[in-house]
Amino acid sequence: MFPEEFETLTIDHCNKFRQNLRLMFFDIQDICFSYRDDKDKDLSQWISFTNDIDSHTKSLLFIEKFANRREPIENFKPKSENIYNFINSNCDDFLKEILVPLYEILDKTNDSGLILSNLNIRDDIKKWDEIEKNIRRVQDKIDKSLYSRAINCSIRGKAIVHLFLVIKELNSVYSSIPNNMTEEERKLFVLQREVESLRRQVKVKDTQIRQLQTEKSKLQSKLDAEIKAHKDDIRKAYVEFTRKEDEFKQNYNILNDRNKEIEQNAHNLKDQNEKMKEQNEKIQAKTLQDDQLFQQILSIANSAFL
Repeated sequence: MFPEEFETLTIDHCNKFRQNLRLMFFDIQDICFSYRDDKDKDLSQWISFTNDIDSHTKSLLFIEKFANRREPIENFKPKSENIYNFINSNCDDFLKEILVPLYEILDKTNDSGLILSNLNIRDDIKKWDEIEKNIRRVQDKIDKSLYSRAINCSIRGKAIVHLFLVIKELNSVYSSIPNNMTEEERKLFVLQREVESLRRQVKVKDTQIRQLQTEKSKLQSKLDAEIKAHKDDIRKAYVEFTRKEDEFKQNYNILNDRNKEIEQNAHNLKDQNEKMKEQNEKIQAKTLQDDQLFQQILSIANSAFL
């Protein structure tokens, strides 16, 4: 069971209400218990209070619709006020009744630890804890009947003090429970919820935009770095290309000059070859003439010997 859309009552309100109801029930039970040795004491009012608390506690357990819890919680408020009015109007009588056995102990033991001045049963629960400790401390110095009455009175005093505190806390719970929404308040609630939803969406979008801007900055930085590196590579490649181009031109000029030199040498060799060919022809002609002359001489010589 959870609160409906326009329900102003919360689970925390219900839990605190039940918690204080249980504490109130236990405190009143302690008060009734403290009268266990007083058979003539009229406890009908206290018993009526416990019955009211018990019935309201049980009724809350069987409510299925969360919104239906408001009614029993609000219905208990006058009963809580009745309990407060009862203990508040009888507060002085309760205190006088409680102090009787305590003063008896003080008279019999003259114990300096048992301080009863300025004692009240409205808000000082620590003093009642100390009183109970002191009663138990002097147990061996008093009779059992007085000890039993004193312990019962200390239990009663502490329970009444705690009951005042619980009722005060319960009143705080009532004060913290907002009234049911009117139709205009419901419309405003819907608008506020839509506004809040839009704010959350805007917040998400702002976060996404910041993330995208951050990512964009990172990508831009990476791109700038890559562009710079690419430009550096281009500059290096251009310098290397220019160097190799100059080297190629130098080698080309050297080869061109060498080629011209080779062509010139070839031309010179051709001229030399022509000259040598002419000389060889002349030598061959001369040799032929010499052979012919030698044959003539040989023929003349042969004729002479004959």
